[in-house]
Amino acid sequence: MLRRVARLCRNLVDRDAVERALDEEVAATLDLLSEQHREAGLAPGEARRRAVLELGGVEQVKGRVRDVRSGRLLEDVMHDVRYGTRLLRRAPGFAVVVALTLAVGIGATTTVFSWARTTLLEPMPGVARQNEILLIAERDRTGHLGTNSYPDYLAYRETTHAFSDVAASGFLRVILSDGQSPERVFGAIVSGNYFSFLGVHPALGRSFLPEETAAFGTGAVVVLSDGLWRRRFNADPAVLGRSVTLDGHPCRVIGVAPPGFVGDFPGVAFSFWVPITMQPQLLPDVERQSRSDHWLSLRGRLRPGVTLEQAQAEFLEIGRRIEREDPAGNEGRRPVLFSLWQSPMGSAPVLRPVLAVLAAVVGLVLLLACANVANLLMVRGLGRAHEISLRLSLGASRGRLVRQFATESLLLGLMGGAGGLALARAMVGTLSGFIPPMGLPIHVPVGLDWSALAFAGAITLVTVLAIGIVPALTGVRTDLAGRLNAGGFRTTAAAGRAPLRQGLVVAQVALSMMLLAGAALFLRSVLNADSLRPGFDGRPVLVASLNLPKSYNQVSGPALYQHLLERVRSLPAVRAASLAHAVALSPFGGGGTTLTVDGYQPPTKDAYGAWFNIVSPDYFRTLSMTLLEGRDLAERDTADAPLVAIVNQAMAERYWNGRSAIGGNFTPSNRRRVLVVGIVKNSKNFSINEDTEPYFYLSYRQHFEAEMHLHVQATNGDPVALAPLVRSAMAAVDPELAVSETAPMADFLRFAFFAQRVGSTLLCLFGVMALLLAGMGLYGVVSHNASRRKREMGVRFAFGATAADVRRLIIVQGLRLLVVGLPVGVLGSIGLGMAARSQLYGVSPTDPISLGAAGLALAAVLVVAAGIPAWRAAQVDPVTILRQE
Repeated sequence: MLRRVARLCRNLVDRDAVERALDEEVAATLDLLSEQHREAGLAPGEARRRAVLELGGVEQVKGRVRDVRSGRLLEDVMHDVRYGTRLLRRAPGFAVVVALTLAVGIGATTTVFSWARTTLLEPMPGVARQNEILLIAERDRTGHLGTNSYPDYLAYRETTHAFSDVAASGFLRVILSDGQSPERVFGAIVSGNYFSFLGVHPALGRSFLPEETAAFGTGAVVVLSDGLWRRRFNADPAVLGRSVTLDGHPCRVIGVAPPGFVGDFPGVAFSFWVPITMQPQLLPDVERQSRSDHWLSLRGRLRPGVTLEQAQAEFLEIGRRIEREDPAGNEGRRPVLFSLWQSPMGSAPVLRPVLAVLAAVVGLVLLLACANVANLLMVRGLGRAHEISLRLSLGASRGRLVRQFATESLLLGLMGGAGGLALARAMVGTLSGFIPPMGLPIHVPVGLDWSALAFAGAITLVTVLAIGIVPALTGVRTDLAGRLNAGGFRTTAAAGRAPLRQGLVVAQVALSMMLLAGAALFLRSVLNADSLRPGFDGRPVLVASLNLPKSYNQVSGPALYQHLLERVRSLPAVRAASLAHAVALSPFGGGGTTLTVDGYQPPTKDAYGAWFNIVSPDYFRTLSMTLLEGRDLAERDTADAPLVAIVNQAMAERYWNGRSAIGGNFTPSNRRRVLVVGIVKNSKNFSINEDTEPYFYLSYRQHFEAEMHLHVQATNGDPVALAPLVRSAMAAVDPELAVSETAPMADFLRFAFFAQRVGSTLLCLFGVMALLLAGMGLYGVVSHNASRRKREMGVRFAFGATAADVRRLIIVQGLRLLVVGLPVGVLGSIGLGMAARSQLYGVSPTDPISLGAAGLALAAVLVVAAGIPAWRAAQVDPVTILRQE
């Protein structure tokens, strides 16, 4: 074995020495035979001739020796690679077009499926075995999904058999201070098993000890994120043991999370984690022992062999038992389990629809790329018919030709794969670029999905290899003499493959039409969204997010808010200013609650509810909302005054149908009875496609919230210029007041159109690519057909045809493929539009303007693609052509 390996290495590395040894051995054998014949009495010349005949030919012997020599196959492969490289260098245009086409198909497919994996299937970077983790949500009687209470967490964790463990986490927004300027940061209050549940080990220090999570009010420790540690503490390892304050409460730093890990809430990057035992300090308003206070997000890790359905059945039974034990706080509430990609919370519900559309689109792009490459390879293969015939006539075997063509195809596939990898690497991080700046630490994980890259590469490589070797396979079955005489143009094989090439062009036209029409539909959706009037005008409004330290209470907090509003309203560039707990059309457009409305009898026993926001006076004027009836909230609506609310049209019509809502009363869950004093016109609050639902507004002086958003309307319509003035005003009111971000409200509206913007941008990009690919495909077919019909053109010219007649003939025949492919593409476009209907805004999947524009763009490009070879065909000299023929 070792000797064979040594021979192989010597044959490959020292080829000159091996050849010299072969020459010497053959020469010695020939000399020996010649000497034997001379000794037998033959003359030297005749002895030499006899020796050569007896040997079987010098070069023939050397060839047979080379055929059985170790490494021969590898030598042939290397020869094929060198030969294929030379051929591709002689046709750089063809090589570049094929490689780019493959790169687009591979790169686009890999990018979108990488997005799907990192945002939907594995949305928590650094967390082990995410496919085993399920979200435990709770559905109330109105159908709304929400979080869980602390008693629910204990009950689920203690009684479940489906999960190996259950972990809890709650959202925190606090003011962090360590002697430097205070900073508003987002983090999580988590159960003691949080890090072990996720399989995350701190890169520095440790996680929580059992004694730090044993009793509420203790365990004042914190684990920092890698990002916060590097940004605020300059990656200093000595941060361990230091004390920082969270909302004024000192905490000791005990660890730093590993790089990349940002928490368990997909789409949001947390900066720290504290144990759940710090709830009394950081979330004092939470009623921890109440099943009605839902503040924890729960996740469970499935035991091996347990399915989601089995776990769901178990949790339904647990939910019924909890309801029987405590019907007051749990009547009609049921636990619901979701896999991560189906989660109704986090980034999944925002990204899932648009990624589904894009996955279908890049699938079409990949098909289009394969069809285009197949067409180009077939046309090129037909152009090499004469070369194939010549090589066959010189003794080349079928296998040798197939291997040579396969090597060339493999080189093209590798070039395309390398380009696709580079394109995917460049594009995979662009998804976060579509997200406007928000008041949240939005985090979109990025990473290349190598399995998607391998799949896309394999599909294209198989296509290239399968089509690339067709000329070699068919070449040996044709008449060599006839083909050599015909110069390779008029062959049966060429004619036989014409329908296939034309069919590929028809498929390209149809796929291109689908992509272009899809792009037009999404583009129109974005244009409609830009002109959207969601019931308010946020264009001249600046939003500044602030969070009061816990030192402010029900009395001092509203007083500070009022002082802040008065100061901001006094600025010369401010027309109106107000406060709101939730920002309309942001990720948190309001809270949900069940209701009891005086005098209203629901049609079923099911509970009914509404969404709500907590706002200050002038909120509706700041956002240019229309107050239809009654009055606005006022500063006199204090905690000592009767509780009041303003409802929207939908709520007034649903619960006071036929009666005036003004003067009516209703009682939100966990709140006191409120009086309706006004009715405001309906507006969008969560998404542009939402159905109008009951919504009401409470007074900020009667329902204190530490987190509020200052809304400021600029007099000159430029809210950005207000940012420094607003920050100065806030610092003047309280220097310790932390402001997370100031941003135009238009940025929040852009987030609401996130899916449409991603869809329109990428579909436009893919549509243009598809247009170019279809144009190249038609150009190749028409150009090849025109070259085959040179003699026919010459005869037509000889009989009086004009150049215009020839151009018209070529173009019309080329556009027949458009006529066939266009209707198919229109039907496919409508199907694609129907699938993406939920992401379209103000436009129908059958929108004639979008379909017409896409069809015209496609027709224009294809006319040019057919016109170029038609123009060249019209330039031929009939005398020259007829003489050649």
